[in-house]
Amino acid sequence: MVMTLMSNPRGAVGTVVIATDGSGDTTDIQTGINMLPATGGCVYIKEGTYTITATITITIDNVSITGCGRATRIDAIGVTAFDISGAGCHLENFWLHGDGTVATYGIYFSFMVISRYTSIINMWIDNFDYGIRSDAAGFVQSYIRGNTIYDNLNNGIHFIGCADVIIADNIIISNENHGIFLDGSSGFIISSNDITENLGYGIYNDGCVNNVITGNRIEAPMDLLTGNGIYSSSRWYNISSNFIVVAHGTAVYLDNLSQNHILSSNYIYGVVLNIQDLGTNNQIFNNIET
Repeated sequence: MVMTLMSNPRGAVGTVVIATDGSGDTTDIQTGINMLPATGGCVYIKEGTYTITATITITIDNVSITGCGRATRIDAIGVTAFDISGAGCHLENFWLHGDGTVATYGIYFSFMVISRYTSIINMWIDNFDYGIRSDAAGFVQSYIRGNTIYDNLNNGIHFIGCADVIIADNIIISNENHGIFLDGSSGFIISSNDITENLGYGIYNDGCVNNVITGNRIEAPMDLLTGNGIYSSSRWYNISSNFIVVAHGTAVYLDNLSQNHILSSNYIYGVVLNIQDLGTNNQIFNNIET
């Protein structure tokens, strides 16, 4: 038999449908997730504004949550929107909006819980303390792609002790500290992101190993006496083919603990300082500095 949306609507859009108008299985997102079997499943959140005052938790593996673009909006009042401790989870195509409360996160990966094979795609995340955050090895072998992360009070993306993550094709803009912050993390590929107007560094790296930063556009605020390009206090980095524009700070800063960086083929524009290398065994070549 030929299957169509009309002949099998639930199978086409998800295991559980959430709708504000009562046309789905429930009107509450957490209730919908809790309806899934222990093996996981799909949740489709229909268009509408969903206000939450308690964090939505995902504690089982293989949960996929999909929305209807910015028409699906989750307003988090004083809380983190999502706390994920399951592996193989997928969040896509909806808007997470905070209320500016300190110590809240758009998406948080639980402390000391390994969340492998997770993907965050085509999301909008704004007005939290941190957009996406993971502490102490909570996020590995996963990717973040095509999201817009903006107007958060601290870092747009913040990872501590994580590994083997691809961060690509995101817009990370106007966060009040760093665009991307990595501490003690390895095996990252940060590629083709638009990282602009963040008040700290575009990408900040501390104590990391074996990461690649390539093909990104990093631009600090032009009208403020703040903002820098890339900071590294790490080892074995490849920083190449980035477009970095900094009006008042440093385009690339390699501190005295940085080692074995390859910094090549970048276009770098910095009014105050283009490249500062205080480290050891760093190779800097074929960059265009203006």
